[in-house]
Amino acid sequence: MLTRCLVLALVLVTTSTVTAQQTPLRGNIDIPAQNAVVSRAGLYLAGWEFDCQTGQQPYGVSAFYTTDTGIVPVPVVVKWRVYRPDVYQAFAGFSCDQNGSLYLSPFTGWHLYFPEPPPVGQRTLILQFSTSAGISYRQVSVDLRD
Repeated sequence: MLTRCLVLALVLVTTSTVTAQQTPLRGNIDIPAQNAVVSRAGLYLAGWEFDCQTGQQPYGVSAFYTTDTGIVPVPVVVKWRVYRPDVYQAFAGFSCDQNGSLYLSPFTGWHLYFPEPPPVGQRTLILQFSTSAGISYRQVSVDLRD
């Protein structure tokens, strides 16, 4: 477990390099806002993510949160294919592939729920999205309260 946490921590330090150079993924966490005060019972994340080569959403997500001693995995339930016309319009005609042939669906959004939310305190929530093209990391810091 310690090795896994150290590897994940190393990846997080280099996230911007890995995401920008090795994975053609675009995305964002829209809710909650960075450093928001959030109720543990109502903890919910929403955002969007797509593979720039195919226009498709990731096929999986893993979630983690930080503690004073490391990074801990946490179970989540994800609803994929949420309608996001704003993302669709913003990226219409956009392409990261060499051929300029990206087909982007307007259903790039996702909602993420925590059946067992992390403990109270200042936490960084880390999402690891997986696609056939690679892995992308997104994170948001929140102040969790009961």
